[in-house]
Amino acid sequence: MKNHPSLATLVAFATILVAGCNTPTTPPAPVTNITVTYHEPEKFTDAQSTFGSGYDQSYLDQLSNELKRTAKQYVKADQKLDVTVTDVDLAGEFNPSRSGLNDVRIIKEIYRPRIALTFKLTGADGKVIKEGDRTLTDSYFMTNVLTVNRDEPLFYDKNLIATWVRDEFKP
Repeated sequence: MKNHPSLATLVAFATILVAGCNTPTTPPAPVTNITVTYHEPEKFTDAQSTFGSGYDQSYLDQLSNELKRTAKQYVKADQKLDVTVTDVDLAGEFNPSRSGLNDVRIIKEIYRPRIALTFKLTGADGKVIKEGDRTLTDSYFMTNVLTVNRDEPLFYDKNLIATWVRDEFKP
C-alpha cells in the first residue's frame, strides 16, 4: 500500500485539531467584588417564566450574571459594588386569554422592561465612591438595540442592565 503525502498531512492536521479541541479551558475567575441581592423577589412585578407562577430564580441568576459580567469592566479589583434589586418587570407579558400559550411571553413596545435597584460602590479604603437608587427602564427597547441575539432569553432585560452599568460606571 502506498503512502500518499497528502493523506499523511491530512491525518497529522486532523490529529492536531482533535488534540486542540480536547484541551481543557480554564473557566473565568469568579467575580467576588460585585454582589447582587434580590429584596423580596416574591413581590416583584414580573420575574416569572410562566403565567401565574412565582419568580423564576434562574431568570434572576441570569440578570445577576449579566450585571457582574458587564460591571467587572468598570469596577476595579480593589473596589466593591453592592447592588440590591427591589423590583423586576421583565420585557413582555403573558397572554392568559390564549389557551395553550401560558408559557409564551409576548414582546410588544408597551411591555417595556423595568428594574428598580439601589447600589453602593466603595473604594479599597471603604469610602463610598458612588451610591444611589435607580429605576432602569427603556421605552424604546425594541427599536434601539441590534437585532443580534434577540431570541436569547431575557435579551432586552440584559441589555437594560448592560446599558445602565456602562452609563453609570464608565470613567
